[in-house]
Amino acid sequence: MWAAVEPPRLLVIAAGGWFVGALALAVGVRQPASLALASLFPSVRICLLATIAGIFVGWPLLRLSLYPPRRVVATVALDVLTLGLLFQSVLWPMRLATPWPIERTLLIDALTMASLAGAAGMTLLGSYANSGVARGLAMVGALALTTGIAAPLSLGEGMPGIVDAMDATSSMPSRDEWLDVACVEIGNFALLATCAIVAAIMERRAPRMLARSRSVG
Repeated sequence: MWAAVEPPRLLVIAAGGWFVGALALAVGVRQPASLALASLFPSVRICLLATIAGIFVGWPLLRLSLYPPRRVVATVALDVLTLGLLFQSVLWPMRLATPWPIERTLLIDALTMASLAGAAGMTLLGSYANSGVARGLAMVGALALTTGIAAPLSLGEGMPGIVDAMDATSSMPSRDEWLDVACVEIGNFALLATCAIVAAIMERRAPRMLARSRSVG
């Protein structure tokens, strides 16, 4: 299964470039007046939000704009693993320039990974589509999960939930916040599991569909 999966070099390069751009944007918008924590925090917050936006929007758009890979499930899984690890390498070092306790950082991390799972589910299904319209609908579905439009369905809070968690600054997460995170994780990971099962069945029963979609594109 993994033999036909190429290393995500393009994704790593794109993610690195996005982070550099997010850092430049943060410094340009809110240039720190000093190295004090209170002065650094606004820039760090903007940088993290821009990085998360790249994960939620940039990655699904990139993946759905490319030709379908031979192994969609394995490729998307590797993408998600890569993005998750890259985000950890950004979030936790930057925590040193924030007033967040470890518990609040964990809350932000969990919300981000749960929303990424929902976007991954929609991207999985969209990667099998033969038409641009279907792929566009998959992108709309991913955005609906990550922008919080689908929050009433308990499928994800996305950016609004993350922004709220960041705005609480140095306070410890409340019990209600952890319950909200649990609901988001259950909903999004259930969606991802369902989409992965459907995608695996499609990949197993219709291996020629991907070749046809490449020839059409």
